[in-house]
Amino acid sequence: MGAVQTNDGVAIVTRGDLLCTVWRDSARFHRTKWLFDVVDEHVMRSPGPLAVLMIVLSTAEPPDGPARAENTARLRKLGHAIRRVVTVPVGDAFFLNVVRTVMRTMFLIQGQGRIHFVCGTVSEGIDRVIEGASRHTPTPLQIDVDLRAMCDALDVSSAQLGARRGSPEAAASVR
Repeated sequence: MGAVQTNDGVAIVTRGDLLCTVWRDSARFHRTKWLFDVVDEHVMRSPGPLAVLMIVLSTAEPPDGPARAENTARLRKLGHAIRRVVTVPVGDAFFLNVVRTVMRTMFLIQGQGRIHFVCGTVSEGIDRVIEGASRHTPTPLQIDVDLRAMCDALDVSSAQLGARRGSPEAAASVR
């Protein structure tokens, strides 16, 4: 656990009871299926329900029809194996609203709207994960390190994620 896995513009790190993912490329069936296959494997090894932190970069488009159908089927199958999903669209306000609408609709249709959160910054997203943490959830610093490793693996700038947690830049932004 903790190693970056990539597949055609999507990166995943599983650590403890958290699955972090960065989407550089658009949500299409083959990427979505691969992601859920990794989730299924992690669910079998996890000590309890998973939390998911999904970072969607502005280069990724919303799911097309086949990907939406796969999302619906696989989320229904997972049921209570997921306790929290936090989505962070990284882009302008329009992109944030598009992703928010797509994700909320998907989870409301599943009857799982109460477990899904959309955040405006990566730091806020990490905070939402930690709010629902278990003793198996990695620390905020480890989550930040994993997210940056996924950006490196996808050959995208981790500067898009904002200041590193615990850095002087992050501390200054709070003041």
